[in-house]
Amino acid sequence: MVKRCGAVLVLLSVMFLVSGCCTPPREEISQARAILLEAQKMGAKELAKDKFQKAQDLLAQAEAESKTECRKSWKTVMLAKVQAEEAKKEAAAKQAAYKSDAEKYISKAKQLIKEGKESGDAKYAVDLFEVAENTLKAAEQAYADGNYRDALGYGKEAYKLAKRAVVIASHLRMEAAKEGKEVGLERIHVVKKGECLWKISGYKQVYHNPFMWPLIYKANQNKIKDPDLIYPKQIFSIPRDYSECEKKAAIHQAKTRGPWSLTDGK
Repeated sequence: MVKRCGAVLVLLSVMFLVSGCCTPPREEISQARAILLEAQKMGAKELAKDKFQKAQDLLAQAEAESKTECRKSWKTVMLAKVQAEEAKKEAAAKQAAYKSDAEKYISKAKQLIKEGKESGDAKYAVDLFEVAENTLKAAEQAYADGNYRDALGYGKEAYKLAKRAVVIASHLRMEAAKEGKEVGLERIHVVKKGECLWKISGYKQVYHNPFMWPLIYKANQNKIKDPDLIYPKQIFSIPRDYSECEKKAAIHQAKTRGPWSLTDGK
């Protein structure tokens, strides 16, 4: 009888150790949640998407297990912490790379714009340099805000625009010098918000005559589907080699809004 009671006590002790002697990993769950939050602030939700999602899933699993499978929840929460740390590291590495690349492109764009202004080429493509400068400002603002991914995107675009501005301005400067044409007249125009062909044509640096807008339309028909509908940042060439006959035809078409043909005025 004594032996039997002893065996029962041993069995009960084992059962207690297996199922009743486990404290849920509340502190570890809080730690995992904190690491995951840090990772999220570093952009891991996008920059380390798979690791971040896995850490989230493991944490949710650990929280559920802590109520019903205490011992199992310890293992799961440890895995969640490891995964959250990995997501955090991956996001940090990518952020550092974005930051470094953003600095390079911002610096390159800034240098090109500076050289264009110092050489005097910028005045031959004012609008293009202005767009490049505005994009550069957006890159610098994103960088200052710590949005290095956006800063890189804007920086690349600013560098691309600045390179294009330099090439076009240089070409226009040489062409103007060769032909002895008046400096200050636009050869290209970057559309701004609120502009239309009529308004652009009326600018002093374009034609100083809004009725000449069909010349711009005719030269840029591959970019303009509807002359009444143009969009900001479109780049139009401004014809300078038109004849007096073409000028009159354009004005007549603008005033009558009659049919326009590529061969009109020729």
